[in-house]
Amino acid sequence: MSNFKALFQYSLAILLVFGIVETLYDPSNGSLGKLLINICIYISLLFIPFEKTRGLTQDFSKGITIIIYLLIGYGLINICRNLDDGQFLSLFGNPYYGPSFLIPVFILWATKKNALYWLNRLSLISVQIGIILLFISLSFDLPLPVLCFLPTFFLLLNYPYVSKNDKVWIILSTFLGAFVFWQSDMRIGIVRIILCFGIFIISQLDIKWFYKFSAIVMLSIVVFGATLGVITGKSLFIEISSVIESNFNVTDLATDTRTFLYTEVFSDLDKTDSFILGKGPIGTYYSDYFYFLNDEDGTGDHHIRHNVEVGVLHYLLKGGVIYLILIAIINIYAIYNALSKVRNRYVRSLGLLTAANVMVLFIENIPSYSILFALIWIITGVCTSKWFKKLNDRQIKLLTQRLLN
Repeated sequence: MSNFKALFQYSLAILLVFGIVETLYDPSNGSLGKLLINICIYISLLFIPFEKTRGLTQDFSKGITIIIYLLIGYGLINICRNLDDGQFLSLFGNPYYGPSFLIPVFILWATKKNALYWLNRLSLISVQIGIILLFISLSFDLPLPVLCFLPTFFLLLNYPYVSKNDKVWIILSTFLGAFVFWQSDMRIGIVRIILCFGIFIISQLDIKWFYKFSAIVMLSIVVFGATLGVITGKSLFIEISSVIESNFNVTDLATDTRTFLYTEVFSDLDKTDSFILGKGPIGTYYSDYFYFLNDEDGTGDHHIRHNVEVGVLHYLLKGGVIYLILIAIINIYAIYNALSKVRNRYVRSLGLLTAANVMVLFIENIPSYSILFALIWIITGVCTSKWFKKLNDRQIKLLTQRLLN
């Protein structure tokens, strides 16, 4: 098992291959074929660098180590809750169901000194494959390789620390990624690139108090939005959408597709007394919106829905308030740790990115066992680490470009 842990980079590399194959896979080949592809999930788990408590506390504080154990343990318990539901293949084969409770283990990447090198290298390989597939897709009218460009949500932050050739790839992938997301009508992909660019500018200014101020602003937007909804009944999404539509006359980007999700999920969890523990990996909720949409013209999803497009609601539906609190503690600690007494700009910028990821969870990001969430949890781990924050920028640059023996 120790040999597998020494090859921890394969846990992410396998996910990248799995994601590309899944993108090309024809669903008509049947669920068994899809399950065989998704076995890659469990192969990748073999390479996760699991450590004993003593090993973990060398990299993480004792308190956060306990929370990480609780999060992983609670996830396993949730998977077991649905074992008797007769949907074994779905429970273990669908990345949005059981495996989504396993993806936080990628936080353990931060226990490896070469984590930054492989984070950068595999992300660059992903976008390089994406650029090749993009031209093939445009030439033969094939689906665009959206998955390959997902690392653009953070890759620009690596720009100051990589070689000249890699700088070219980062710039090219950022622009082409924005093009792919726009053509694929993936609004959140464009939002992520814009957020990353803003954080990149802040990191270049390197005004320490401004990092914390920016993180507080992003987290305050979340608190303000929730408070606005509870006290006034008005949706922050509707208010923002109205401003965009009235000032820029852009109806596609301004469409509010989130407010009804909050209303329906909260209503369902309240009626079924599932707020605390959630409904487990294959838990569902009833949607009035999709019921009437199907009743009118037969379009849209089924009204009994397994997934929620809003990340925080998905966590709530599947794992309840307990799961949501555990994730919140880890993320808030990661942000605080990455912005306090840090010797390099890179970890500070990743801390700010983690705050942005938390904000995005309230409007998008369905949790799944995927390359996107693996990258998010790896970055969260780097922000949580005691070791990476002690390095200076020169050492970060060295770790990003070279492997340590």
